[in-house]
Amino acid sequence: GDILKVIGTISFATAIVYLFIYMPTYLPEVFGISRTQTFVANVVGLSTFVVMCFVVAVLSERVGRKPFLVAGPLCAVILTYPAFLLLQGAFPAILLAHIIFGFLIGLFGGVAAAAFSELFPTRVRYSALSLGYSVSVSVFGGTSPLIFTYLLQITGNPISPAFYILGAALVSLVATLTIAETAGKPLPDT
Repeated sequence: GDILKVIGTISFATAIVYLFIYMPTYLPEVFGISRTQTFVANVVGLSTFVVMCFVVAVLSERVGRKPFLVAGPLCAVILTYPAFLLLQGAFPAILLAHIIFGFLIGLFGGVAAAAFSELFPTRVRYSALSLGYSVSVSVFGGTSPLIFTYLLQITGNPISPAFYILGAALVSLVATLTIAETAGKPLPDT
């Protein structure tokens, strides 16, 4: 049960991380953006992710983990399509889209390790967490570039990869709603 919750919850963040990896191919090929601009936007977006992780980690000690676990995929459902629309614009709009994507995974990344570790009893914590994480990254991350490319080819829609991110965000949202708040509670079996 809890391993499936981890798999589902991680799906949206994994898909967005792999979107960052895909951007240096996607933006030049689909929108004609220079690779230099793409890499600069990636650095800005990933820097946003790092800063958000610190901010969210600190805040989660005060307000709990679950609000951020839910906020990540919920905001992804709301902001993914508009962010993809921004990718079609001028460089400042592309930067903003990358900042949005960094913000989204930062909401999740700042609490994920703590929240998931707190789900499992000590005797299986490492194995259960690593299994859930690995399966999710393999399924939702490893296949992302292939699915992004496939969606682009079959739809002809330049922002069709957004639909994969939206699907993963919906899976994550449902999964996060099944996770109990763990902050400030004793760890299982401790």
